Amino acid sequence: MRKTIPALVIGLFLAVGLAAPAPTAAVVSGGPKVVIVVGPVGSMTADYRSYADQAANDALAYTSNVVKIYSPNATWAAVKPALQGANVVIYLGHGNGYPSPYTSTLMTDRQDGMGLDTVVGSDSDSNLTYYGESVIASQVQLAPNALVILSHLCYASGNSEPGTPDPTVSVAHQRIDNFAAGFIAAGAAAVIAESYWDPGAYFSLLFGADQPLAQAWATMSYAHGNVVSFASSRSPGFEAYSDPDTPSGGYHRSLVVLPGMTTAGVVNGLSDDSRIAGADRFATAAAISAATFAPGVPVAYIATGYNFPDALSGAAVAGNLGGPVLLVTPTSIPGATATELGRLKPAKIVVLGGSGVVSDAVLGALKAYTTGSVSRIAGADRFATAAAISAA
Repeated sequence: MRKTIPALVIGLFLAVGLAAPAPTAAVVSGGPKVVIVVGPVGSMTADYRSYADQAANDALAYTSNVVKIYSPNATWAAVKPALQGANVVIYLGHGNGYPSPYTSTLMTDRQDGMGLDTVVGSDSDSNLTYYGESVIASQVQLAPNALVILSHLCYASGNSEPGTPDPTVSVAHQRIDNFAAGFIAAGAAAVIAESYWDPGAYFSLLFGADQPLAQAWATMSYAHGNVVSFASSRSPGFEAYSDPDTPSGGYHRSLVVLPGMTTAGVVNGLSDDSRIAGADRFATAAAISAATFAPGVPVAYIATGYNFPDALSGAAVAGNLGGPVLLVTPTSIPGATATELGRLKPAKIVVLGGSGVVSDAVLGALKAYTTGSVSRIAGADRFATAAAISAA
């Protein structure tokens, strides 16, 4: 948990429109964190290590904070702690995606994630265990606005395995969307998949002139110019892109991204001194939560976004108990709040304030986001509500 109570309080002041000092741009010591992982791929592992070394050299031109974990030492025990707080993650290895010819059911524990060494030090580079999207989502918390680059994988960009036929457009799009979902749930703002090209080429873009990430991806020197987009169904609010080799096939480039994400946002979003913001106060509160909390929080507090006292009163207790304060309107749950609640899956939800500021209908709708209780703490006015929150 990263400076939880200050982040919540400052975020609430920003979210409800009170004056707060503008954050200053700064780079954390060592620079943005880049983690490069090479999983075991048999005889191809040496080549993948070479690609990874080139990407590491490219990254070191801009940041000294580069972590390399390569097979035969790339076990989950080594990779998991390294991924925490990473700004950029590059993974080269096996891709076990869905839909595939091998199963009719998505197996979230072993698909759409990483294929890593089962034990340390195998000489064969082929002792493989998959860690799927549910493992990534539940055990990893990336830095805010993180970028994940999946390089030389099967399935991740919509492609099939070498020597097998191209999928249909529908299946390719499902593969793209599914492979990104676990990393997005872990905090990524964008997931790029490239079957063949150099992942290190993105560093000059990330640290160059600020531009929309989707634009940077679409104008890479090896882009095909066949870009199609579709709304992500696995990661609501995200947009997915495919750039096939031809208008009719060859799915080797893809992007799933939060609309509006820029190259500078990836780099700067990881510093404790950088800005966390959304399109409005509701999205800002959700962004603060996404930058601070992993899924499975013990509680999420819900307050009106139309005035500040209830949210401000709940901030200290929320931070103390390890949960966020998220904002709603009196009659609805904004999309950003709903998406964040869906990611968090809180053990319980507590509404702050009476039915005049958060209606009973909203309280009832919140039950869809937790398997625990949904309760209300309220008083006759904002003063009594603050006292009731303290007493509880």
